[in-house]
Amino acid sequence: MPEYRKIFPSYDWDDAWLVNQIINLPEILEPENIGFMKGVPNEEIKQNDNKIKEWIEENMEKCSCLILFCGEETYKSKWVKYEIELARKLRKGRFIIYLKGLKRKDGTICEKGIDPYEYHNLYSSSGYVIKKYNWDSDNGIDNINDWIEDAINRAN
Repeated sequence: MPEYRKIFPSYDWDDAWLVNQIINLPEILEPENIGFMKGVPNEEIKQNDNKIKEWIEENMEKCSCLILFCGEETYKSKWVKYEIELARKLRKGRFIIYLKGLKRKDGTICEKGIDPYEYHNLYSSSGYVIKKYNWDSDNGIDNINDWIEDAINRAN
C-alpha cells in the first residue's frame, strides 16, 4: 500500500462541482488513501493576483502530485496554467484526468476539453510524460491510486 499522499487538484472554477464528485468519494477520502488539498482562497485573497499566487505556492509546496482535472474550458484558466508551470518547476508528479462523461448539477454531460498542456505549449522536452486518463472510461475509482504513485515515481 503506498504512503498517504497529499494531492493538489487543479481545475477550472466552473468545474468545481464535477471535481468534487471525485475528490469527495468515500473510497478516496479514507485517510489511508489520498488527501486532496481542500479549501479555496477566501474572497480577500481572490481579489489580488499576488495573493492567489502565494496561496497556490504555499498549498502546492505541501503536495507530492498535481492532478489536472480537465473539463471543457479548463485550458482557458490562467490559474490552471500557473499551477501546471509551478508543478513542473517544483518537480511534482502530474497527470490529467478528463472529466468527460461526468454529469453536472443541471444534468448536462461534460464533453472532453482541450488539453491545457498542449494549448499553452507546456509539454516539456525533459522526458517527463504527462499521462492522460478519463475518469469514467479508465475506471478512475479503482485506478487513481496507481496513477498517483506512477506520476510521483516518475517525477522522482
